[in-house]
Parts: sequence; structure tokens; C-alpha cells
Amino acid sequence: ALFDGRGVQHLPASDDIRNIFTDPDNPRYIRRNAQGLVPEAVGVNYPVRQQYWLGLPTKRNNRGFDIIIVWNYKTETITLYEFCQNFLSMVVAKDAEGNQRVYLGDEKGFVWVADIGHTDGAGVPGNTGSLRGLVTSSDEDFSFNDSHATFLEGGIPGLGGLSGLAGLSPFLDEKPMGLAGVCVYLKRPGETDWIVRTIWAATKQKIYFTPPLSPAPEVGTEYMIAPIDFMAEVKPTNLSMDKNTKRPLDFYVIHEPEEFDSELKVEILPDFQNEDERAGAEITLEGQTVPGDRVVLMSNIHGRQRIATGRVIYTYVGYRLSNFAPEEPIRVLNLAPTVEVRP
Repeated sequence: ALFDGRGVQHLPASDDIRNIFTDPDNPRYIRRNAQGLVPEAVGVNYPVRQQYWLGLPTKRNNRGFDIIIVWNYKTETITLYEFCQNFLSMVVAKDAEGNQRVYLGDEKGFVWVADIGHTDGAGVPGNTGSLRGLVTSSDEDFSFNDSHATFLEGGIPGLGGLSGLAGLSPFLDEKPMGLAGVCVYLKRPGETDWIVRTIWAATKQKIYFTPPLSPAPEVGTEYMIAPIDFMAEVKPTNLSMDKNTKRPLDFYVIHEPEEFDSELKVEILPDFQNEDERAGAEITLEGQTVPGDRVVLMSNIHGRQRIATGRVIYTYVGYRLSNFAPEEPIRVLNLAPTVEVRP
């Protein structure tokens, strides 16, 4: 709810995330104390963005908060951020250049800066090194090697529960941080679930993580460092035509042209369905079998791309946009469907 100093106003946009407060089976269910209160919740006003940020603890951890709900009081929209770290503090302050920033402190003592632009990923902006690839060797349950990588070097041995490591301490002294504190996602060959660990040190081609993983990551294991799981849902709309069914003609994504080939998956969800009928399917196009997922690249210089919608008939339609990857900037400006109204 929103209190403006005179009265309380319900926020309809919050309905879609209501169950994180009411459904104990939801993995994001908000953790409370014995009195039903949430003393670890932290809220800040972010005037430069006209947003209110609320950090909330979930049942997945025992300390700190790992999701943030952002209410934009200008556009009246809600965004939910989810993290692999647990944060204990959040404050709005100015950086060295006088810009307003949101700073977060995690349980391991690291300070993070949110909302700083196209610096997704990890490490120094413009110098993140390798952020994804395949494991080429591993003989320990707390490390893996990628002979093709150029990781950002450095680390903190204490984060891995060690006081030092032979052959590693000299470079740690010269570059004390590196990727320390960043999450690495691992997916073994043939599996679909990601395993999450925290990096405590890295050489040019080796990552050390905690806690240990048994068995050690085998050759061919896929990894991603600091990936962002982006998902945006547009509420179902009837285009102000309640009694009419529609046949979609085209669907356009208008976006900021990016330097990278960021992949944006677009799902079309007619009549309150939760899945796109073509998602994950394979179709035949010009004699070749290709994935049926609707995917566009954000590097398109025109910033305006057409999506094939098919001939499905609907009354209401919603859209879901998603991407799970590191270092893939995405800025969607507008979504524009065109339809044929049917009697």
C-alpha cells in the first residue's frame, strides 16, 4: 500500500506477487519471526529514479534479505530483484561524482552498487574477463579450470575458509579482490538444474569456489559467472475490446540497439496461459529444423524487430520477456502488437 501523508492507497500492481507473502510453498515466501513480523526488511526511497526499494528475507536463508521489490511511483509498476547473496543493509548515498546510488552490504562484508548502467557481470566495468564457458579439467572439489578463459585475477583466501594456498598468495597480495564474493553457476553435462557457489579466488584460467562440490565439476560442465535472470511479464490485455476475439498479425519489440548479441526470448501467452504454445518446440523452416522459441538479438541496429505470432485466436493476451546470461545488456522501450478483430 502507498501512504501519501493523507490516506492509504492499495497498489493493484502488487497482486501478481501477493503469494510470496501468503503461500508457504512459494520458494520466495517471506520469512517472519515468531510474532509474524519481518524485522530484517529494509526499505529506502530512491528519488532520482522515483522508486521505493524494499529488501525482504525469504525462507531460503536464515540471515539477511535476498529479494528486493521496487515500486516505481511514477509509472506505477513493480519490479522484483532476486539475488544469490544475502544482504544485511541498504542505503541511498552519493558516489564520488555526486550521483545518487543504492549501496548494499552482504553478509560476507562486501559492498555492492546497484543500478549503475551497462556494467552487468562481475569485476571492473569493461574488464570482466571470461564470464561463461566450459570446464576443461578439475581435480579438486573446490575449483575448476577453463584453459580458454581469461578470468579477472585476485581473491580472498579467508572467504574459502583457508589462510592461504601454495602458489596463489603472491598474486592475491597484488590483486586482493578479483571475483571474490561473486556467484558462479555450474550445470553438469546432461542436467538442467544449475548449482550455485561463491567464488573466493581466481587465476587467469582457474576458479576457486566455496562450499566444495562433490563430485568435482567434470569436463564439459557449463559455467556462468554473475548471470542475470531477467524476466518481465506484461499483464494480459484485451485491447479495450472485451467481447471480441482477436487474431494476432504481428508483434514488434522496440529496443535500444546494444553492442552485444543479447538474446531476448519472447513468449506470447493468450487467454491467461502460463506457457507459450511454441516455447521449446522445434519447427521446420525451409527444410531445416530450428528451435521454435521466439528469440531476438538486441544488437539489431534498427532497434525494431518483428516477432512471428502464428494464427492463434484469443480474447486476452499477455507477454513474457526473458534472458538468463551474464554481460548481456537489454533495454526494451516498447511492445507493439497488431491484431485483426474478429466478430
